[in-house]
Amino acid sequence: MKPEILEQAADWIDQETELTAKQKAELGIWLQNPEHEAAYKKMQRVMNSSGLVEAITLSQQEKVNQVTKIKPVVKVNYFQTPLALAASIACIFTFVYMLYPLTNTQPQVEVAAQNIYQTELNTEIAERSSSMLKDGSKVHLNANSMLSVSQTKEQRLASLDKGQVFFDVAPDRNRPFIINAGDSTITVLGTSFDVDRTANYTSISVYEGVVKVKAEEEITLTKGQSIKISSGRIVDFKNQLQDMLPLWRSGWLEVDDGSIVDVVSQLQSYLDKEVVFDAQLTDLRINGRFALDRPEESLMLISNANQLELHYEAQRIVLRPKK
Repeated sequence: MKPEILEQAADWIDQETELTAKQKAELGIWLQNPEHEAAYKKMQRVMNSSGLVEAITLSQQEKVNQVTKIKPVVKVNYFQTPLALAASIACIFTFVYMLYPLTNTQPQVEVAAQNIYQTELNTEIAERSSSMLKDGSKVHLNANSMLSVSQTKEQRLASLDKGQVFFDVAPDRNRPFIINAGDSTITVLGTSFDVDRTANYTSISVYEGVVKVKAEEEITLTKGQSIKISSGRIVDFKNQLQDMLPLWRSGWLEVDDGSIVDVVSQLQSYLDKEVVFDAQLTDLRINGRFALDRPEESLMLISNANQLELHYEAQRIVLRPKK
């Protein structure tokens, strides 16, 4: 079981009694992943074990004594209840899985001194997932996406290598949340927005708050605004009312006069086979609502509505005009 998932489960349990209705809904989505559910139940069992709580407390006391001898500046929090142990328990799991055994003190000192939280989140083809970060921010990954996150007491950094992510960033005026999306950099203090990075462009849509985007020029976006960036230049700007959440979160792709290139790119994240089309179709515009979880059916709808043919080959699906 991945240590970062155990840590996320501990974070959820730690604030379980204080969750808002929206956060409870987010927890429900997070628990839909079987691995997340297993981690959640495991952390509940651990936190309800008084014997283990005592053992961990004593172990932490011993480690603190060892660390203090080497680095006197390290501060320690002692734990009074099983609920308050959540972050500590997850941290111990992280050390077990990712560093050295607890008997090795030197790596513990380095981690304690740097206080770095790092995680990599990935989704496979046709897979969506939701996770909570150390700072309380929520990230929701669309299919075939890759996001890396690094957080310290001074800064919050993320890199979207590919795919689409909806960010619900926890407010922190002293630590802007900065996202590297290739040819653009996004800076926020606490807000909700969507970033979609493809091979041809990066699009950013704001659902709450304010987002600063820097490419060849810098622009500030507010709720309802969205832009598309290609090769560092802003090539499209829209100012319109957004839904409460992007439709892909519920498994839908809504297209209003969209390029077939963009539509196929979205559906490709849900298909094992490569989708290709004739060059003469590049300028074709698409309209409609399509089910992401039924991508071949969506391709068939696009084909029928635009007088196209679908041809299935061993490794790819070909779209071309009807003869």
